[in-house]
Amino acid sequence: MPKDIIAIDFGTTNTYIAKCPANVRTPNAIQFNSNSIGIETVLLYSNESANESPYIGEQAVNGFGESTLNERKEYSYQFCSHFKPDIVADARAFRNSRDFLAALLRDARKCNINFSPIDCRVIVGVPSESNSKYREAMRAIFREAGYGEVDLVDEPVGAMLDSISSGLFSIADIISGFLVIDFGGGTCDFAFIKNGRVQHSWGEMNLGGRLFDDLFYRWFCDLNPDKTAELNRNGEDFFVRVYHCRQLKEKFSQFTAINPQKPFSTSIGNYGKMKGITWDEFVERARNYTPTDSFLRFLSDSNVMLSDKLTSGNVDLLRWFEESLVSGLSNAGISISDIHVIALAGGSCQWSFVSGVCRELLNNEKFFRSNQPYATIAMGLAVLPALESEFQRKQQELTVALPLFEGKITNEIRRELGNGRDRIVNRIAVDLFDNKIRPILTKFRENGGKINELEINISKEAKAFEINIDKLVNNEIGNSLSSLLGMVLENVRDWLKSKDLRMGEVKKDANLKAGKVNIGRVNPKVAESIVGVVNMIVSTVVMIIVANICGGGGTALIMTGPIGLVVGGLIGIGIGILAVTVGKEKATETAKNFKIPTNISPLPFTKINPLNTFLTDKRINSCREDLKKNLSKEIDKALQGIMSEILQKVDDIIRNEIAALSIANIK
Repeated sequence: MPKDIIAIDFGTTNTYIAKCPANVRTPNAIQFNSNSIGIETVLLYSNESANESPYIGEQAVNGFGESTLNERKEYSYQFCSHFKPDIVADARAFRNSRDFLAALLRDARKCNINFSPIDCRVIVGVPSESNSKYREAMRAIFREAGYGEVDLVDEPVGAMLDSISSGLFSIADIISGFLVIDFGGGTCDFAFIKNGRVQHSWGEMNLGGRLFDDLFYRWFCDLNPDKTAELNRNGEDFFVRVYHCRQLKEKFSQFTAINPQKPFSTSIGNYGKMKGITWDEFVERARNYTPTDSFLRFLSDSNVMLSDKLTSGNVDLLRWFEESLVSGLSNAGISISDIHVIALAGGSCQWSFVSGVCRELLNNEKFFRSNQPYATIAMGLAVLPALESEFQRKQQELTVALPLFEGKITNEIRRELGNGRDRIVNRIAVDLFDNKIRPILTKFRENGGKINELEINISKEAKAFEINIDKLVNNEIGNSLSSLLGMVLENVRDWLKSKDLRMGEVKKDANLKAGKVNIGRVNPKVAESIVGVVNMIVSTVVMIIVANICGGGGTALIMTGPIGLVVGGLIGIGIGILAVTVGKEKATETAKNFKIPTNISPLPFTKINPLNTFLTDKRINSCREDLKKNLSKEIDKALQGIMSEILQKVDDIIRNEIAALSIANIK
């Protein structure tokens, strides 16, 4: 029986956990206290009972922040925070991470929280840009902390799946280009996802909500200068900064998002007040932020690798965020037009300037922010196994159904090519035979004349028609093939939709995606076929006339010819005697140069036109139909040469569409 899923977003500042049944997409975030989802990624070591130490989360913050200097010394307090980024380089960070996660299990059992990783499949989110050493360290940490072997999945995938579950955007937008902005308490990470897969990721390890906590702490000190020395003296500056100022920041962010022009006031516990602070002043301070000395010391003591921006004086936090986003897109060659949907994850994404950047720099209004932005990644990762299981079933269904579908598509291709062939044949029948050859034959029948002149006139028209063949083939076969590839892609999409897969709409230039079939090499073959068949028709018509002039034997020979065009009708005019006297070739040559009269009198008072006898409308129409029939055969032969290429392109389309499928396509 499949195990339930536990998904963990082990963050630099906060950790969030969601649980979900194995085959049902109904995740629930685990609450470790009644006030919020998740738990702060901090721990407090002490020399107290091993059953209690280390404290984690809110207990660690309060235990350290509310203790006096003497108590900290007495109990050997060691507060640790922001250790996750350095788990590879720093053994202490590795230990802190392991101990934090182990204590998380311990406290869950004490509080009777349904959180047992040994009985579940555990999925842990990691930054997309993390290397193999980082990932192996993460596996070792969870293994030593009592979670067993865990599966690591890129964090942006969780954000994508959570936004898909929202149903706010079309699958076409999500698959075409999906940007994740994970702006958390410790770091700011970006990832570009296409077709459900991370294409590029980047981030800033120092840019996170803790900088804004410190900004508000400095702001508090500026408004309450008499409290600063007291806080430092009593060792309470840390607690005010990481706890009270974080709460202040979140309240201020929520208030100004609704009332950006109104001043905001609140109390900071019993330490002082923040009265009448405004959004404009916040922006000014964010544009000219300088870390407090105590904050820099804290980061250094926590083994955080500091960015030069934080140690070189004032830093523009808003510009830092903007530059990180834009430079990452530029370095990856991602244009703004490639981004169709934006997912905002992490607590710091609730700042209004984040959505403002999406609107102004990215020119995009399609952004998603979960009702629980802190838990977005964990909630998304929790449904991943159910989607993977469904996706595997869909792939098996497609494999079974594929041969039948390809057979159907092949039949449609042959039918469409046949329609193109028929259009070519009908155009030639009208433009060449009806408009050019038929008038020549009709005029010859009415006026008579030399057969070789008839032959020359018809051949001249056939030759002149050659220049139309390229255009004709391109218009009828070339355009048919281009639209055919688009039609195939649309049929593939419809087929996949019938399998309960969510697909985007086919773009107008879908045929370009599949590549064009090289019909250029078909044109000469079709042209050669057309000219060849027309010449055969001309020769046959001429030979029929000659045969009738020379006698019945000639017609009999023509009846056994390669294309079997029989106009028929035997009439003897007396030149058959010439054939016996000088031979058939000489007789034929003489017949071609003989001017056939249209008005002879075989009997007194009678006049007849011999051409009306064997060059009737019925026989001319028969020539036309035979022309169409033989053109169809010859064009089929010419098209057969590219049929394998067409079928290969179609196979490429189908396989590309199937290969592009991901869990993002599951309904």
